[in-house]
Amino acid sequence: HYIQGKRPRRNLLKMSREQLLKIQKGRKKMRLFRKRYLPEEIIELDDEIIFHDNDILVTKWKAIRPKPDLSHGTSCFFLKQGIKISKFYRADGSLIYWYCDIGDCHTDNNLEEFVFIDLLADVIIYPDRKVRVVDLAEVADVYENNKIDSISICKMLRRLDYLLESINDGTFKNMQDTLEKYE
Repeated sequence: HYIQGKRPRRNLLKMSREQLLKIQKGRKKMRLFRKRYLPEEIIELDDEIIFHDNDILVTKWKAIRPKPDLSHGTSCFFLKQGIKISKFYRADGSLIYWYCDIGDCHTDNNLEEFVFIDLLADVIIYPDRKVRVVDLAEVADVYENNKIDSISICKMLRRLDYLLESINDGTFKNMQDTLEKYE
């Protein structure tokens, strides 16, 4: 039974990739934005959306500011966890590293706009499995200048802890597999 005018919810987890992509074809193009505290900016991204549902958003992209060693990448936003993982590639297609952003994800009700609010702390995972946490001083600077509230700082710290624990206990591999499924 379902409410009149509403279709029963599909079990997206049991669908094949082809079935999921077929569902995507009927949707309007979603606009993607990245909001940053440092520098203070909101940028519309030109990413290609590969897949999205209520749990994840997968994109592929070209570097906003290309560098000799960074050409393009793919990203997966884990909407409920507030984590974006990305694979950064050189022009020759070789992996530079995995880059993980901590943030907040917001969409409008029609799924026409998506905003990722970067909560500053990031984690880099190199191919040799070395892990580096970066940009923590930026968190302190933004907080001291009253540009971010304590609630957002607490979210960032909890999400960072979750991410580091998943890297240490091996469950981060599930996130990597999710992204790689769509590459």
